[in-house]
Amino acid sequence: MNRNELNDWLSLAANLGVILGLVFLGIQINQSNKITAAATYQARISEIEASFQNAALSDYLPSIYDQLESEGVSSLSSIELRRLRDWETARVYRMQGQHYQYRQGFLDDPSFEDLLVGARDLLPLWESLGIDQANFDPEFIELIRN
Repeated sequence: MNRNELNDWLSLAANLGVILGLVFLGIQINQSNKITAAATYQARISEIEASFQNAALSDYLPSIYDQLESEGVSSLSSIELRRLRDWETARVYRMQGQHYQYRQGFLDDPSFEDLLVGARDLLPLWESLGIDQANFDPEFIELIRN
């Protein structure tokens, strides 16, 4: 085997090594994306669970929601109204965070559709509470409205 043939074989081996390296890199990136999506999903579930737990354990929110359902927004005191507005504003921001995760590909379609249905159901409440939507993500608000 002469020097040119040896160089050709070495070049071929190096090129195959590069190709195999790219294949393995693609596999690692795919696995990393799946792990990130699973972690994001779990974080979302944990966040939702914590928010419902906080609401359930609150000394104020359950009675405020009962009063809201039975007597309407006008029956709430200014403190109750403030608590409810703050809670619902935080809920909008949590939902917007999930919308961002969806746009980045970390939230599946069925979960996002459930989120939109919930947000659409809450929109009349948010409007009746006078929650200013000017600071929210316009794309998210538009999705809820349509």
